[in-house]
Amino acid sequence: MSAGLSNPRRSVMICVAAIAAGGAMLLIGILMGGDQGPAPVLIAVGLLVVIVFPLFLLNFLWAVRVTERMKRGDGVIARWTVPLHTLEEFREDDSSPKKMRRKNDYRLPRKLPQEGLEVIFSADAVMIGDTFFGLAKSGIARFTDVSTVPGNPLSIAFRMAFTNVRGTSYGAASVHTSRSELRVPVARTANDEASKVLAHYTAVQQGRIQVKPKFWTLRIKIGLWAAAIGVVAAVAGFALNAMKVKAGDVPLILAVSGVMGALGGVVLAGIAWALRNAERADKTR
Repeated sequence: MSAGLSNPRRSVMICVAAIAAGGAMLLIGILMGGDQGPAPVLIAVGLLVVIVFPLFLLNFLWAVRVTERMKRGDGVIARWTVPLHTLEEFREDDSSPKKMRRKNDYRLPRKLPQEGLEVIFSADAVMIGDTFFGLAKSGIARFTDVSTVPGNPLSIAFRMAFTNVRGTSYGAASVHTSRSELRVPVARTANDEASKVLAHYTAVQQGRIQVKPKFWTLRIKIGLWAAAIGVVAAVAGFALNAMKVKAGDVPLILAVSGVMGALGGVVLAGIAWALRNAERADKTR
């Protein structure tokens, strides 16, 4: 189940703050001597933060860029504004267990805006107000089917699959796929636009239009490259230490960051490989 992404700019600021804090911890640990008292912990935690959070930062920066492009109209295939009274009717209809078998991934705000909510569709995403949902055929969250749902008002429904890796009680890991549904309200004056959306995503579903066909392949390559760079950095750190080169804490930083980067890259590549295989198996069912 995906709740979408709201306010990616705020997420960017949180990541920047976390990276700054991690960098400060790393610097304090180095200034304390690197191997005394809490210094090793500060260095380890700081390195972990400055290695991991830039990945989140890149993801949120991508979301900011995509949402800004959609707001400008770049790559948009359809857009409409659902007025307030229609949103109120949609909330009542969408929350009825007799009419809808699944809960909607999109949650209307408690206080509906007087001007209504704008809906913007691109080739692989939708924005409902300020909430962003990716709609690709590949990825951790992806759509597997698209249809219209008769109601008051009409809505476009995407069957969603969310695949992730879960740890087990005995220390192993397993790939799990959960199902949900995303329903997007259609303004009563937007029947032509809704038809365009349905036609496009039906073509994507049937493979007549390709969207992000190398999603997992790219992430596997990124993981392997990160692992290779990490190995080189770790080897350099250990080599400098073995040769007793006077370089302060540089050998320690290279060794620790290299090992963590290599492990992170291997984990990323392994997870991407497992999720790609799970996705392929899911498509053959």
